Amino acid sequence: MVWIWLGVIISLLLIEYMSRNFTAIWFAISAMISCILLPTVEKTQQYLLQLAIFLGLGIFLLVVIRPHWMKWLEKRKENNPKKQKDSPKKESSEKPQPKNTKKSSQKNKKKKK
Repeated sequence: MVWIWLGVIISLLLIEYMSRNFTAIWFAISAMISCILLPTVEKTQQYLLQLAIFLGLGIFLLVVIRPHWMKWLEKRKENNPKKQKDSPKKESSEKPQPKNTKKSSQKNKKKKK
């Protein structure tokens, strides 16, 4: 059963890495806790109780902790001036100059004649 929980944890962490929405991470944490509690659960109720802990704790963390986590991340982004200085936005009205290619040089020659 430990291998199943480890597979669930790794899968959820990969999903979280790809999405970065902070949704799957809470279920990965609850899967870790279910894996840790594995030896304390009776054999007869093992699967049902672990599944209930996994789902209940995952939903609780998602509903209660995630909003606070997102607010904390937003405050952290606002208070971090280093990130803002490193990525200034250019607002210029200049058009990029076209590269001098064979076609454009041929057009220039025709215009000169």
